[in-house]
Amino acid sequence: MKFRILILFTLTAILSSLLRFGERENNLSTLSDSDYYLDMARVFAGQQYKFNPDFLASAAHHYNRPLLPFLAGKLGRTVLNNNYAAAFSIINILSAILIAFLFFVIIVSFYPEIKFAWYPSLLFLTAFPQMDFGYHILTETIGLAFAIGTCLFLYILLKRIEERVAVKSGYLFYKDKEYLTGVLVLFAIQSLSWLARETAFFAVIFFIYIALRRKLYRTKYLYPTLIIFLVLVVSKIPHWMYSQLYHTHVPLMVIKLKVLTDPSYILDFIFKLGLTFNISWIIIVLSYIFLSKIRLLRIHDFIVGWTVAALGYIAAGFVHNSIQSGFPLRMFFSLFPLIYIVVIHFLEYWISPRRLNYALVIFFIFHIAIGITGVLIDSGYNTIHTIFDFHKTF
Repeated sequence: MKFRILILFTLTAILSSLLRFGERENNLSTLSDSDYYLDMARVFAGQQYKFNPDFLASAAHHYNRPLLPFLAGKLGRTVLNNNYAAAFSIINILSAILIAFLFFVIIVSFYPEIKFAWYPSLLFLTAFPQMDFGYHILTETIGLAFAIGTCLFLYILLKRIEERVAVKSGYLFYKDKEYLTGVLVLFAIQSLSWLARETAFFAVIFFIYIALRRKLYRTKYLYPTLIIFLVLVVSKIPHWMYSQLYHTHVPLMVIKLKVLTDPSYILDFIFKLGLTFNISWIIIVLSYIFLSKIRLLRIHDFIVGWTVAALGYIAAGFVHNSIQSGFPLRMFFSLFPLIYIVVIHFLEYWISPRRLNYALVIFFIFHIAIGITGVLIDSGYNTIHTIFDFHKTF
């Protein structure tokens, strides 16, 4: 069953990538984020001696995300005859498949009552933001893949601590080989997550939420839990070493009230939030109206923790950007687990079993039609950054 679902996700991801496969973020002559990543890939592949100094001076924080360019550089050089653009897309497709499968596992594990557990993953793979930004030369997809994988592994590790303490009052974590192995694995994947993108902060915020929610600060849990937190922090060291070696940095977050309270920026922010999940918002509103408050709020701790982290990520993006560049729509997409779980929960609960299959197909047709239309409008040959740029497409 799981193998067939994995095949379904693979075919869906490949087909969904075709509209923007191997493309830059903006295919016009203007500079885009993709050019920084291609520059990094050529250096890691040995085709260039060093990063473009002009790029590095103006966008050093983009150079702080080396994992995908490194992998694309190696793949493009050794397998794809220096076709680095295709290498980026292939790795992002694999990352999207991993996200879809982990999302499926999360739903099966935490929402056993949901019959069509694979459906939200299909919505993820074919969503407008994923088809428009997730399969070409950007780092969001691999960043989310490592973030959701790390959070799931972290959750399993914390649950293990709870279960062992419940069984043994004098639990000696330093003699638990599975716990120690888990800590080493956590260090490895979180180190890679830091190298992928700032989405590595998801694991830190997620940990804090789960630790507080489960009261893991109590004495009987404190030491093994504290070690996990230290591992999340210490795993930043490989990334710090890279930044020192290549002279990259994370930009300081400067809060400018005039920018953040700009009505145009706020309007752009709200519009893109609506556009990100488009037709799904109808289901969200219907869920709030027709489902009882108890059923609507019965969201698993894992999803709540992830959503809290995603909201922090979005808030940081709002502070960092402005109306000049527009808020990056793709940052909103990190909310997809909560949104698509509510969608399938409502459809299965509200639609009669006899009509459910038809409802799922109809919703998916509208969902993917909106996604394809959005990609064709924002095809990479238009400079659409804000709501006020849409006139350029006509």
